[in-house]
Amino acid sequence: FAEKNIKFGEYEFSGKTSPNKVFNKLKNGEIYLRKITIIEGSSKYDLFEKIKEIYPSNVVDFSDISNFVVADTYLFNFAEGPNKLIKNINEISKTILNELLKNSEITAPLKNKEEIFVLSSIIEKETSKDYERPVVSGVFYNRLNKGMRLQSDPTVVFSLTSGKGKLERKLLRKDLKFKSPYNTYINHGLPPLPICIPGKKSIEAAINPESNDFFYFVADPKKNEHIFSKEYRQHLKNIKKIKEFGTHD
Repeated sequence: FAEKNIKFGEYEFSGKTSPNKVFNKLKNGEIYLRKITIIEGSSKYDLFEKIKEIYPSNVVDFSDISNFVVADTYLFNFAEGPNKLIKNINEISKTILNELLKNSEITAPLKNKEEIFVLSSIIEKETSKDYERPVVSGVFYNRLNKGMRLQSDPTVVFSLTSGKGKLERKLLRKDLKFKSPYNTYINHGLPPLPICIPGKKSIEAAINPESNDFFYFVADPKKNEHIFSKEYRQHLKNIKKIKEFGTHD
């Protein structure tokens, strides 16, 4: 049969398959699509390394990957190469973000969808609990509206690692003073770019924060959740209580 009738790509055949079925699958372009899953909270660097593993013989440019990738599962035609894969991930992520924002208004103190995305990346790193995401978002909105620093530990971790791997130790008090535009302990407002790849739930939380009076929260590892408070004095009490019960280092 004529080669021009064959659609370019990977095909999957199982068991005994007749030549006629093979030809029809090739002619109809029933291409086998691989999957790449981008995990919530992973970094742009993680995605870069994953793409290099899929295409070890190809040159991949880190800067081609958008800073605004949404964590999700993406289908791709392996034969099209890494550049096409990256382009699809970038475009689909943009579509997802626009879809999530479609029926919502961006409200102060956030100015645009890029800032929504940056905030969602911080929320993603602060909590893995879906029910906590809007609460955490509300805290950050409150702090931004008051002109307070976000003081988010994950932004310090990103400042120290640039998203390349995990910080293989606990944060130290001196780390909070580490000079970086991403460190929200020393800078007001949001970091210049996302600190991780957020999922849809965190983006939704950044778009629709819970309306609350909280300004502080601390992790309770024993319960695997956070304790929220309105005043700094109560926040200090919460920290002390967690330490006394041996659940906070």
